[in-house]
Amino acid sequence: MQQTEDTRPTRFLKELQKRKQERQYRQLEPVNAEGSKCYLTVAGEKFLNFCSNDYLGLSTHPELIHRSNLYTKYYGTSSSASRLVSGSLLIHHNLEEKIAGLYKREAALLFGSGFQANTTLLPALTQRSDLILADKRSHNSILQGCMLSRAEFRRFRHNDAGHLEALLKRYRAGAAKGECWVVTESLFSMDGDTAPIKEIVTLCKRYEARLIVDDAHAFGIWGVKGLGYAAAHHDVDIILGTLGKAGGGYGAFVVCSNTYKEYLVNYCSGVIYSTSPPPGVVGAVD
Repeated sequence: MQQTEDTRPTRFLKELQKRKQERQYRQLEPVNAEGSKCYLTVAGEKFLNFCSNDYLGLSTHPELIHRSNLYTKYYGTSSSASRLVSGSLLIHHNLEEKIAGLYKREAALLFGSGFQANTTLLPALTQRSDLILADKRSHNSILQGCMLSRAEFRRFRHNDAGHLEALLKRYRAGAAKGECWVVTESLFSMDGDTAPIKEIVTLCKRYEARLIVDDAHAFGIWGVKGLGYAAAHHDVDIILGTLGKAGGGYGAFVVCSNTYKEYLVNYCSGVIYSTSPPPGVVGAVD
């Protein structure tokens, strides 16, 4: 069948034209990654790659490739279901126990990606009567999760513990009945600066707020044993890490208490309604 050009309202075309005029137009370019991915070929031109998030170059490490192939050969290319159906394989449980042990926490829970985790955690954990306070420069996935939740949402100035305290003080001084959740990255992806986690932890304890730290950009490189900046602070309620950056694989995890994990398994859409990470991915990072 011959396809014809879409003649419906041209709002989308106008918006795309606006992007081009503002020099913000995005395109997907096919990239040929060679060997260690240190070099990329785009449109026939070779470039030295400084934009990858494969920080340690582990995605092409022979051992990770071997274990990925091994798990794929044994379990197949897909886990074939969500965790609550038949997709909660023993290898998922083993990896979660290993991650929880590294952090000396009660539990860990795998997600398909960091974006998926951030966009579904807060909608699951919060209620209409709650308040979310997020750093203004938090990753888009965190802000999406905040907006998808039913809670009141406010942003505090970037890395400004004083402004955060003012908001916490105002909230506690009011007639608030719900819980307060503070959310921040540890290492900010766009600016490269770090959050004052110690000060934020102290404020959360003082004002009885719960704290979530996205450690995705620090995990594997910074902090004690490369576990990120939040690992040393046991009063952080939930830490998010990713396996798709320094880990050289794909997917994400949260470390938390048994209660939080049990609750997320029952209420978090990113866990309930999504196929669990495939065996080859688990094998690469296990």
